[in-house]
Amino acid sequence: MMPSVSSAHISTYTAVTRRSNHITTCIIAAIVSLNFVLPLLTSDKLFSGSSDNAIKVWSVKSFELLATIKAHDDPVCTLACNDSLLFSGSLRSIKVWDIQNYKMVRKLPSQNHWVRALVVVGKFLYSGSYQAVKIWKLDTLEVVHVLKCGGGSVYSLAVTDKHIICGVYENLINVWDVQTLQEMETLTGHVGIVYALAVLKTSGQTRLFSASYDKTIRVWNLELLTCAQTMARHEGSVTCLTVSRGRIFSGAVDSSIKVWQ
Repeated sequence: MMPSVSSAHISTYTAVTRRSNHITTCIIAAIVSLNFVLPLLTSDKLFSGSSDNAIKVWSVKSFELLATIKAHDDPVCTLACNDSLLFSGSLRSIKVWDIQNYKMVRKLPSQNHWVRALVVVGKFLYSGSYQAVKIWKLDTLEVVHVLKCGGGSVYSLAVTDKHIICGVYENLINVWDVQTLQEMETLTGHVGIVYALAVLKTSGQTRLFSASYDKTIRVWNLELLTCAQTMARHEGSVTCLTVSRGRIFSGAVDSSIKVWQ
């Protein structure tokens, strides 16, 4: 991993993937190729959803395949979980699985389009589909509210203690107040699909990172709801983001992972 030229605010490092049968490299490849393998890591298991319509369960300790769930009739686009339940999204479909025995608990009512984004926070599941974010109560698995949004299909979701945020097909980021569920702002600036969102809290502020088809990552000040920085270091569409130990990891179709700090 070698340092690249740093930006004015956030420096970046680049990690290039190499072929290997080791599961850790599979995880890296999954981050870079989100359209083909989608990873979800818990304390002891890795769940991967794929265009083969299945969910695979891996042991983090032994790197062995524990189970294959024949999940959907179409590609698995998104995964989310809490301590007891695993949620998967596909074409017009959200399914709920027992996280221990991998049995299906329930298939939620048919959705209006592809379900490409799921997030579990507290007592709620948030799902994104065509021009809508639905909020489900985890104890009943019933919809308690629907947030309408413009801009086509929802591709990404993030939820903080103050905001519900979604990125959509038509380059926009919609922001609602998490308590009142009132729309606060529509953030503009990207010129491509907003594929991924990630939130990083620091001592001074909370920053939102958005990744796009336009090959950039934008950094947003969530207190002011303004763009603080645009980072253009990838040579292909940036398809996914994750946060770990105060750093942002981004994967793109240029077959690289970049680490931002």
